[in-house]
Amino acid sequence: MSADIRYALRTLVRSPGFVIVTILVLALGIGANTAIFDVVNAVLIRPLPYDHPEQLYSLAEARYGGNSMQVAAPNFRDWRERAGLFDSMAAYWSGPTSVAGGREPERIDTAVVSAGFFRVMGAHPLLGRVFRPEEERAGGTPVAMIGEAFWRRGFGGETDVLGKALTVDGKNYTIAGVLPEGFDFPRLAEVWIPTYIDIDGTGRSAHNYRVVGRLRPGVSFTAADAQMTAIMQTLERQYPDSNKGLRTRITPLQQQAAAGIRPTLILLLASVGFVLLIACVNVANLLLARAASRRREIAVRMALGAGPRRLLRQLLTESVLLSLAGGLFGLLIALWANESLSALIPAKMMPVAGIPLDSRVLGFVLGLSVFTGILFGLAPALSATHLDVNEGLKASSRSVAGGGGRLRSGLIVFEIALSFVLLAGAGLTTKSLLALENVDPGFRSQDVTVAELSFPVTVNYDDLMPYVRAAKPLPPEIMDAFRKPVRQYQALIDGMRSAPGVVDAAATSAIPLLDFGRNGSFDIEGRPDAPGQKEGNWLEYTTVSDSYLQALGIPLRQGRFFRPGDRTHPNLAIINESAARKFWPGKSPIGARIRFPSFELQPPWLTVVGVVGDIRNYNLASEPVMAAYVPMEENPIVSSNMSVVVKAARGVPAAAFLRRAIRAINNQTPIKITSMDAIEGESVETPRLRSLLIGTFAVFALCLAAIGIYGVISNTVSQRIQEIGVRMALGASSPAVLRLLLGQAGRLTLLGVVLGIAVSLALVRLLRGFLFGVSPTDPATFVTLALALGAIGVLAGLAPAWRAARLDPVTALRED
Repeated sequence: MSADIRYALRTLVRSPGFVIVTILVLALGIGANTAIFDVVNAVLIRPLPYDHPEQLYSLAEARYGGNSMQVAAPNFRDWRERAGLFDSMAAYWSGPTSVAGGREPERIDTAVVSAGFFRVMGAHPLLGRVFRPEEERAGGTPVAMIGEAFWRRGFGGETDVLGKALTVDGKNYTIAGVLPEGFDFPRLAEVWIPTYIDIDGTGRSAHNYRVVGRLRPGVSFTAADAQMTAIMQTLERQYPDSNKGLRTRITPLQQQAAAGIRPTLILLLASVGFVLLIACVNVANLLLARAASRRREIAVRMALGAGPRRLLRQLLTESVLLSLAGGLFGLLIALWANESLSALIPAKMMPVAGIPLDSRVLGFVLGLSVFTGILFGLAPALSATHLDVNEGLKASSRSVAGGGGRLRSGLIVFEIALSFVLLAGAGLTTKSLLALENVDPGFRSQDVTVAELSFPVTVNYDDLMPYVRAAKPLPPEIMDAFRKPVRQYQALIDGMRSAPGVVDAAATSAIPLLDFGRNGSFDIEGRPDAPGQKEGNWLEYTTVSDSYLQALGIPLRQGRFFRPGDRTHPNLAIINESAARKFWPGKSPIGARIRFPSFELQPPWLTVVGVVGDIRNYNLASEPVMAAYVPMEENPIVSSNMSVVVKAARGVPAAAFLRRAIRAINNQTPIKITSMDAIEGESVETPRLRSLLIGTFAVFALCLAAIGIYGVISNTVSQRIQEIGVRMALGASSPAVLRLLLGQAGRLTLLGVVLGIAVSLALVRLLRGFLFGVSPTDPATFVTLALALGAIGVLAGLAPAWRAARLDPVTALRED
């Protein structure tokens, strides 16, 4: 083997141009594959950075045959008590909150977690301790855990941070511990505080929590799933009004954490695999041409006694050395590409931070390099070793150059077919992205600035407990404390409306495409058998100020909008068209009264005064959900954490106005300012990533295919130069020679396109789940690509064909 390697190195050094081109092509193919595999490894393969992550499962509720949804607090409590196969189980929710106490106030993601959360996750603090049992119950000492990044950023990494005060949405907590780097579950969380879920008074139709559980050692997924199914069936019989048709869905936490990006990564890995295959075909063509030029050398070695196996091993050694060199440079390309991928992939979609290089990736590069070297080297090596020695010794340089023509042409057809498949994927995903970007979201995002903030509620949680336990209405002094933030939001809105160039301003508890609204079942007055009560249907509801719908341009269909005069009599609601069609089919809902049991301890009846158009709540590809809007004065308990939207004339510095107005009300309130246009753009980040990367791969594949066609036609010209000279001497014109060679390029391209269409029609159906507004067999896309690829194929053969057409017949006939 060492002798083969030494001989291969000497041989390759004599052909520096061939070596450089080959290594470059392989480096790009292997590098692209390595970059994508590195992300796949970080997201789908490498275990999550928690103790025994294989025991961690996400639990959710779901309708039979429907999508997963969050869990109702009472159902979670029953699960925790009855699911003996789980060692521990915890509920949580997370979102951006205002946090003060560090170097400066910040708006960061905070997780509100139930008792035992850190036991479930197996978290071991870097400093301090996790919550004690008494701190996770109502009336316990308010404590908080902070993440390592926030500790360093907000407190300078000081070890005396334990015991310091932290204010989260206006409530004071004491820092009990610092969690280590890498622990950010739920994703992006930097602060963790307890939730007293044992006294959560929301009903079983209010699905507000996510749940994570740790199976006992040795318990199988099948056993746990069977137990949870039995528990949910019992709860369905006990509480048919809310739990009818519900089941429990258990998913490994790693799979659940990567659910948003997993399909995209698999698609990208398949796409980049096609690129590597095309690169291998191109290199195989280069090796065939090189092997043809070495026929005399190989014939001499065979005449001296070298057998086919010996020659095959030698030629494959050369191929593998080239591939290993390509793999080394490909690893460097992957390291560079991963920086770009880290910036392109939304952080919220990654279950872990960063894309580190580990032994799996290095092993992947090594294995892929060796496999690639054998893959592209095998056919040329076999072709070279099946040589007639006598013919090889007598071969002229011109006949030598022409060896392997049919195999090279066949490889080019295969290369064009693979390129067409990639182009079809890129064309369909790009067309889908354009369709998605042109969807009417139901609101107007232009010139709308958004400020995420919260005004603190100065209510002692312990003061609430007697009323919650006794299910009594809250006294006026506590309700007034809850109403204070509402008054502050209203003052902010009124101040912004008076700013020059501001058209309108409003507040909302949920920004479309950014926040999830609250939801729950509802009652319809006078209809005890209404679907909302008997079938578990629900409405999503958003608390808003009186001009929110107008500020976002959501159209009015019936009735009226909220008015400033409604602030003192807020028992009103506006619903969307989907809700009106569902619950009042063929009738007007104006004047009907509805009630949300989860609003308060004694929820009021709300009169429907208007119907507005549907909007895309969650993302542009999702259908609108049934929704209601209620005045923020009606539900002040959930109106302390709102966003403000400002509609202003173009060029007006609305963000600067907002910062000044907010600071005037509370200079300790952290603010995050963005725009509705930016939010709408972020909602298509994943489709844009798919389209960009697949498009990049397809362009690279197309370039390789064009280079391949150019090489085949150039080789044909070299092989047939005397034939061309004879034709021209007998009267063949330059256009005739040009047509002859371009016809060959056209035939190869046509065969490749036809094969590519057949393969694409078989594979692109797998894209169905990634497409929006376009069929996976879209005729316009296929016809356009076929014509474009045909034109590129002919153009790639034009330069060598043009050179052949301008040959001097006398010179051509003298060529050896």
